[in-house]
Amino acid sequence: MPTGKRTQANNNRWPLNGTGLPGTAGRSSGRQLLTLGAVCLLASAPASAQTLDDFRTAAAADGVNVIPFPDLRREAASIADEVERRKYEATKYNIEVLTRQKDNLLSENKKTQEEIKKKQEEIDGFKRDDPDGSAAPLEKDLEDLKATLAKGQGEVQKMNSDVLEDAEEAWGRLWNARAGLREKFEDAVKKLDEPKSSPEHFLGSDPPAEDVDKLKNYVGVIENEIEVQAKTHREQEDGAKATQQAFSDLIKKNEI
Repeated sequence: MPTGKRTQANNNRWPLNGTGLPGTAGRSSGRQLLTLGAVCLLASAPASAQTLDDFRTAAAADGVNVIPFPDLRREAASIADEVERRKYEATKYNIEVLTRQKDNLLSENKKTQEEIKKKQEEIDGFKRDDPDGSAAPLEKDLEDLKATLAKGQGEVQKMNSDVLEDAEEAWGRLWNARAGLREKFEDAVKKLDEPKSSPEHFLGSDPPAEDVDKLKNYVGVIENEIEVQAKTHREQEDGAKATQQAFSDLIKKNEI
């Protein structure tokens, strides 16, 4: 029958401390060992989320996928989509075609201005030679020519406001989008300094020499691809900027 007395064997299972409660020395030692093991694992783990496979995949990719850093790659992909939208909008406006159209309008206006000048000279000569004669028919012709000129000038202003100003804005938006994409590639190049100088941040502490060599090789391939793309983006960016400026100049053009 139970006697209410704890046996020595039971006491040995949970040694009592000075308070009469089970001691914690054994459990504290266990926690310390677990904590030490966790610290060792963290120390050997890579500091970056990128792995060797991430760099290998990026080195074999093209476009924005050559960027091995997920956040930066997503940002670049979003801007690349914007570039495509802006390109679609901008390329509706052809600077050569629209320049010819405006030049034709300006040429017609110039021709009308010359006719007005001649008609005015004709009226002046008629009045000088025949002071008592009626110059009404000639003056009617002059008013018609002036109306034609006003209509032509209105067409020029309408082309400026309805077409050319939209074209200038569209090419400006494309220029800005291309500049933004180029900047993301430049940011990627800057971030590639870390895997070159501190490969352990990506491979863990004391990585094998073979993995370090692979990482540096992948980074070199990525850098070369980015340089090629960055050059192309710069050329396209400059082209969009030049086209925007051409439309700006065309808007200001009022004579030929």
